Amino acid sequence: MKVVRATVPAVLLLSAAAAQGNAAGCLPATSVVPGAALAFQRTAPPGLQAVRSRDGRSALNPRPHASELDAVRAAADAFNPHSIRDDREFMGGILRHGGRFYYTVSLGHPGQDRVTARIPLPRHARIVAFWHTHGAEADDRRYFSDIDTELARAWGLPFYLADHTGELKVFTPGDATLSPVEARDRGLPERTGLATGRLVSNIHGEPIRIRTADEFAVAQAGT
Repeated sequence: MKVVRATVPAVLLLSAAAAQGNAAGCLPATSVVPGAALAFQRTAPPGLQAVRSRDGRSALNPRPHASELDAVRAAADAFNPHSIRDDREFMGGILRHGGRFYYTVSLGHPGQDRVTARIPLPRHARIVAFWHTHGAEADDRRYFSDIDTELARAWGLPFYLADHTGELKVFTPGDATLSPVEARDRGLPERTGLATGRLVSNIHGEPIRIRTADEFAVAQAGT
């Protein structure tokens, strides 16, 4: 995990990776995401104008949400289908500002199981959580990587994961990680720091479902 703090306007630079990566370049480096999905047009409250990075790969969505979880769900529903379809990770922060919650998003490169997130920090806003996706279908991508769990513990914040099955999980700093033997028995790399996380539920105790590539395609066909 890399963390870099820039000068004003404050930007947080983070890197994360999946539990077990594919070789870089295994998919064509094509993208249909940046132009449309990162072009937020909503009017923002004072201090939270829509912000895009110079390279167009990171942005702050100025639409407010009532809770941390609402912001996480909005981010995951918007980008998990693209993540699965293009086999690219997305990552961002959940910001609290003026009693409302917002998400940022950065997109990774196809097939590389890695993403660098540039998180803009407007004045009076603070990071309360991180969220990310893990790309296309693969059993190992249903787990939090050692880099994921290190980030959560280093910042003392929850880290959410949306995967190709539509599950939403969270890893918090006090959660257990797998031992190297447990990881090996699950077909993962034999190292410390990997984790299953916990399923996130709604107020009725039902597991929250996040949109997948198939569900996105069905919705698009019906419009």
